[in-house]
Amino acid sequence: MNEDFLHYLWKYRLFGNALTTTLNEPIEVIETGFHNHDSGPDFLNAKIKIDHTTWVGNIEIHVNASDWITHAHHLDKAFRNVILHVVFNNDLPESSLSSPPAPCAEVGRLIDYKLYYKYKDFLAAKGWVPCYLQIGETQRMVLSSWFERMLAERLTASSANVLNLYQECSCNWSETFYRLLARSFGLKINGDSFELLSRELPFPIIQRHRSNLFQLEALLFGVAGFLEDRFDDEYPNKLKLEFEFLSKKYDLKPLSVHHWQFLRMRPAGFPTIRLAQFASFWHRNAIDLDDILHRSPDEVAAMHFEAEASSYWKDHYLPDKESLHKSKVMGKGTSNSLIINTIPPLIFAYGQQIGDLQSTERAVQILEKIEPEVNHEIKKWIDIGIKPTSAAETQALHYMKKNYCDQKKCLHCRIGHALLKVNDN
Repeated sequence: MNEDFLHYLWKYRLFGNALTTTLNEPIEVIETGFHNHDSGPDFLNAKIKIDHTTWVGNIEIHVNASDWITHAHHLDKAFRNVILHVVFNNDLPESSLSSPPAPCAEVGRLIDYKLYYKYKDFLAAKGWVPCYLQIGETQRMVLSSWFERMLAERLTASSANVLNLYQECSCNWSETFYRLLARSFGLKINGDSFELLSRELPFPIIQRHRSNLFQLEALLFGVAGFLEDRFDDEYPNKLKLEFEFLSKKYDLKPLSVHHWQFLRMRPAGFPTIRLAQFASFWHRNAIDLDDILHRSPDEVAAMHFEAEASSYWKDHYLPDKESLHKSKVMGKGTSNSLIINTIPPLIFAYGQQIGDLQSTERAVQILEKIEPEVNHEIKKWIDIGIKPTSAAETQALHYMKKNYCDQKKCLHCRIGHALLKVNDN
């Protein structure tokens, strides 16, 4: 038995109508209270009736009654307003001086163990997600409702990060957008390095040289640390000379190349190619951030960012190392990924910062208008019967996998709850 399962039973009123105190007083649960995931009692502002008296306060739940002392709740003022101590096993004498100042309800005899063993099966599952064998049975209405919740949580979490970045950028939304986009260009493996690069190479310098692709490449490759070697090819040598001039002009310092990861990557995803595409992006796309922040969801979803690495990179993945001729063009999928990972979180954070509910709703609507992402993780969801219909749902699935499935928080998941109810029938 664990507390998480006991929390679940209390939250969904699954102890039945036979709940009593250890003194055999009947308990009526009027309101279970707010489930508290922070410090303090487990459920706040509950409302119960014990015998003929109605109580309003907090509920604390333990496997063993003695956990009250083990967890030092008897020394914590936050637990003085506990009105009921719910326990699986009452192993604490009523006469103990450290006993809770509240009645105790022992619930071991009230537990549906069939339900408990189904939950234990989820925890023991070795599949990609705990409910991989059953999730395909989930009603679409349940999935859609939970995906909305997951997307809201994801955007709220992303918004907090964006607003922190906004403060670091001296409350400049253009600089914030630039850094977010840089991280997205770096993908998961080199996202941190791209963001570090964007900190060392401020956006006003990029803006000043947007009309000159060669200078953009010199700035980006130079600050990234890729122009410190000696080269045989003419083009990287020209970039190096240009960067020497620009670095003195703007007092720029190169990063160490150890920041960049190449291992276990396809050449098309090498940071050198992504840097060349990043330079092309700012050269090719006339972006008015204020316009983007107020465009309709349909207009944002229809955007396509252009980015094709310059001619030298058609025959190279690395400086001085010639490869088969191939254009390095950013495709529609990558363009959508950039939009998904930068614009909705930015608009959501912007709406929160100015108190504009319509902006936060528009961030969700944009994701609903964009086709589902196609990647390794989403393919796995499809394999077990979950086929997302939009980028809103793929983003929800990414968040759910990381924050619920991987942590086996099945009892906190609406899908898990629905499957447990089905399995219990």
